[in-house]
Amino acid sequence: MKKILTILAAAIISAATCFAADNNAALAKIESLNAPVKSISAQFFHKRTIKAAGKVIKMEGNLDFANPDKLKMIYTTPATDKIVIDGKNFTIARGKNPQTFDTSKNALMASLSNTLLNCFKGRISTVAADNNAEVKVAETADKYTVTLTAKKAQTRGYSKIVLTYRKSDGLLMTMEMEEFSGITNLYTMSGAKRNI
Repeated sequence: MKKILTILAAAIISAATCFAADNNAALAKIESLNAPVKSISAQFFHKRTIKAAGKVIKMEGNLDFANPDKLKMIYTTPATDKIVIDGKNFTIARGKNPQTFDTSKNALMASLSNTLLNCFKGRISTVAADNNAEVKVAETADKYTVTLTAKKAQTRGYSKIVLTYRKSDGLLMTMEMEEFSGITNLYTMSGAKRNI
């Protein structure tokens, strides 16, 4: 009986090691596929779910990413909204009053800015480190689904981030960001073009 338990324990440890190796291989593959990408242009659809209020808001717009530190998400619905990252400047507009933050002086906005940029770059390990999260990768024939789960609860930030990358070229297809407050933002990219 003791011998059987020892064999089972060894098998479980071996399986866990294989999963970790596969996990790391998938993360390395996603990052390497995105390394030569200089720009991405796409249409995006944004679904914001506020669980406490039982409310779902649907929005959409156009997205432009330029490696390493520029991102524009200009909404067409509603036309007043935008997210713009330009180096250390991070602008958010909801309605008519945009706010611009200097990320070198605002840790919260720096974390959000880095998270968005690194998701597009496929730098999952960096996203995990910035959000104190553990990473799991699920793989199918055509995509990688990366789930980052926060190691501990916080008052701000993300409890979970789920990213879907196209397996053929590492393109970010969906980005779901769940806040500790229970608000979830799901972004779906469509018609993406690279390096144009």
